[in-house]
Amino acid sequence: MIKAPNQNEYRIRSASSSNSGNYRCKGRMKSSQHQTTEWSDSVTLTVSDNKPRPVLTVSPSWLSPGASVTLNCEVEHPSAGWSFYWYKAVPDLSEESSSYELLPDGSGTAQDSYIIHGQTHTAGYVCRAGRGDPEYHTDHSQPKFVWSADVHSAASLTVSPDRVQHFTSDSVSLTCEGNFTEWRVRKFSEDGRLYSDCRRMTGSTCNINTSKSDTAVYWCESGSGEFSSAVNITVQNDGNGPILVSPVHPVTEGASVSLSCSLRTQKILSNVFFYHNDKLVQNDTRGELKISAVSKSDEGFYKCQYSGRESAQSWMSVKVTVSGADSSSSPVWLIVGLVCGVSLIIILLLLLYRCRQSKCKSLFFYLLQTLYHSKTQMHHEVQLKAKVSFYIFNKGAANEQTLNQDEDLQDLGLSSSLCSWILNFLSDRRQVVRLGSTTSSPITLNTGAPQGCVLSPLLYSLYTYDCTATNNSNIIVKFADDTTVVGLITNGDETAYREEVSALTHWCQDNHLTLNVAKTKELIVDFRRCRGVHTPITINGAAVERVSSFRFLGVHLAEDLTWSVHINKTVKKAQQRLFFLRRLKRFGMSPRILRTFYRCAIESILTGCITTWYGNTTAYNRKALQRVVRCAERIIGGELPSLQDIYRKRCLRKAGRIIKDSSHPSHKLFRLLPSGRRFCSIRSRTSRLRDSFFHQAIRLLNTS
Repeated sequence: MIKAPNQNEYRIRSASSSNSGNYRCKGRMKSSQHQTTEWSDSVTLTVSDNKPRPVLTVSPSWLSPGASVTLNCEVEHPSAGWSFYWYKAVPDLSEESSSYELLPDGSGTAQDSYIIHGQTHTAGYVCRAGRGDPEYHTDHSQPKFVWSADVHSAASLTVSPDRVQHFTSDSVSLTCEGNFTEWRVRKFSEDGRLYSDCRRMTGSTCNINTSKSDTAVYWCESGSGEFSSAVNITVQNDGNGPILVSPVHPVTEGASVSLSCSLRTQKILSNVFFYHNDKLVQNDTRGELKISAVSKSDEGFYKCQYSGRESAQSWMSVKVTVSGADSSSSPVWLIVGLVCGVSLIIILLLLLYRCRQSKCKSLFFYLLQTLYHSKTQMHHEVQLKAKVSFYIFNKGAANEQTLNQDEDLQDLGLSSSLCSWILNFLSDRRQVVRLGSTTSSPITLNTGAPQGCVLSPLLYSLYTYDCTATNNSNIIVKFADDTTVVGLITNGDETAYREEVSALTHWCQDNHLTLNVAKTKELIVDFRRCRGVHTPITINGAAVERVSSFRFLGVHLAEDLTWSVHINKTVKKAQQRLFFLRRLKRFGMSPRILRTFYRCAIESILTGCITTWYGNTTAYNRKALQRVVRCAERIIGGELPSLQDIYRKRCLRKAGRIIKDSSHPSHKLFRLLPSGRRFCSIRSRTSRLRDSFFHQAIRLLNTS
């Protein structure tokens, strides 16, 4: 029992863990000491003796011209009314650490994110949070860094030998350059640890004998608080494998560059395969890849292959020189454009929102059915991998000449009157263009459907109805003019898959369709321990590019079957829309309009095809998504639906529609138990399948 003064408030001046517990109160009448109220409901107070430490995330990690840097400060119990403080880390060599400088307008912000514009050099950042009166502060977060490879900054770092990749036990020198007398070399390792010591520092040079743990990002810090450019160092752990010899620093656009492949004992002079972003770019007898005039399109990941062994990948950056006039922008035009376009944006986004919902419904079935059946087969096989090819047809390449024969349409079950109407619509159609009150002269089109016509997708489906898989280990998924071939590879035998690709190519030729090879991609899902060398598939002599991820009907599929790539791109796009939400609030828009804008422009992005991917997301990814929702809540000033609730509702809604539609291909997955009250669970051996839509939907149906 705590005897408090005659007030309706009890204040704990200096809380400690001993104050933890359940609290309740009751009142007593002033006129009569014996008349009291009932006890209130209890509340639980938890006091920790350890200060919380927020977690800071920085995006992007590497700077690119014109990009802004977004800081996110995550603290335990985010709904508890925290204010956030943002700092720049300034190197302090005397203390072997850093001091902190408050960023502009970085004191006590309500938002847990902070955007930095115009950052061009390597920098470190720190955050902390506070709440209460008097304000209680958390510890500072661990510093996080954004790196720049710009060698023209006030301080720079050079590497000798001048290459990204090195063998173990190589002698590598890291030299800090600039008009400063004191230096230290810092290292951010693959395991996320920050090191500030150099084993052998001579003046401004750090000498290391490389080991696997030396694979990291390196940069210099001066005694005056300056950061140098940063470099990537990769140490090859395979003593018999090759390394790629590529430049450490960005290559200026228009300059020449040579990439080569080297073993520990010698430089390889011939028969080297070179890959750019996993696409084979040179496979002849030469030992070097020479680019005479580098352009921005040459930027990306490179690797080499020799005698069946591949080097690690290294990023080659291309620096583009932009004139001041071209790179400048006027904030006046931005504001004018924003004000004038607010109404139009809201109207368009309302339409996009409706369109996106329908697209979600048609996508998830194609995607999940393919993955479900592939995984079902994989349970009974060994040494499996999956290959997915995404094909795009050239726009306007389809020729409906086979549909111009009445018997072709009637063979598909269409009535003769409907066939006649379709053929009349497609043949000898007069078309004009109208601008205001002026109409152009007419032109007669012999065959073809006008762009945007609702009849076109139907005709295309009829046109490609006989494009089907020829082998049971393959699946062909068609969606408008996008065609996807999914092949299950057993024990390294790709014969059926490659024959399927060849059959699809010949089918296109026979049906007057042209494949856009430049936009055709191949994605390989391979979880085997011993992975062989992948030979690219070819179409009409052109190699198909292999990718690690691909945007398929609005969703980014990755070769590791995780959703991190999709989540990162979704969060980035949603954060860009948050900027417009803030601007609308600054212009005095009502909460109702702000909420409508959020649902159309932000929630529609976060929840696009959510039934497909949300169940398999990690806790880290869900927190990243929910941070966007919480930020929008603070801007709008009200509570918004959580993504978890939206996911559950859409799963139940979609499952209900599948159950009602007996013709749906997935209807048979929802089987009632003999009791008639619960649905039969689907067997699964992997968490990836167990957390997919069908399993989640059945669990929700059985518990609702």
